[in-house]
Amino acid sequence: MSKCAGYCCYDGVYISRTEEERLKQIIKNHPNDFYCAPESYFEDGNWQNQVIGRKTKPRPFNYPNDFPKHFNQTKCIFSDDNVLCILQKIAIRENIHEWSYKPTACIMFPLVVRSGQIVPPPNKNQPDDYYIGENYPGYINCLYCGRDCNDGQNWRKVLDKEIQYFKNVISKKR
Repeated sequence: MSKCAGYCCYDGVYISRTEEERLKQIIKNHPNDFYCAPESYFEDGNWQNQVIGRKTKPRPFNYPNDFPKHFNQTKCIFSDDNVLCILQKIAIRENIHEWSYKPTACIMFPLVVRSGQIVPPPNKNQPDDYYIGENYPGYINCLYCGRDCNDGQNWRKVLDKEIQYFKNVISKKR
């Protein structure tokens, strides 16, 4: 996170209705960690008519110069000024697994879950699912953790913790 400043959080995250209700309860249970009413943390989202649904609201944030130019200068409302996830900080403080309160998409990024299966980030020869054109050349492959590079490690090794969490916790909730 210190290298990328949480670029993956730049526009909030799409969530299920169940996740939204769970997050509202977390906000209610931890009023000192949040500054708004629970409903204020969510909105209807529509990204390029490809992803439509509920999401966490973004808030203004200025990223460093190497921030992808086609991204908004915003970040998830659950990200603090030090680009740390408030939900993760609460879980750590409560001595439970650090991802217990986070939305699935946040935990799994840059992996994607399709039809219950984990899909790796695109490699150099594959298009980014979010490539729209020159004005929006992608999402996953525009971030440090989603780039395929010659000197990088195998994605399964690097993201093993996320994969195991998905297999042992998330997939059982579905």
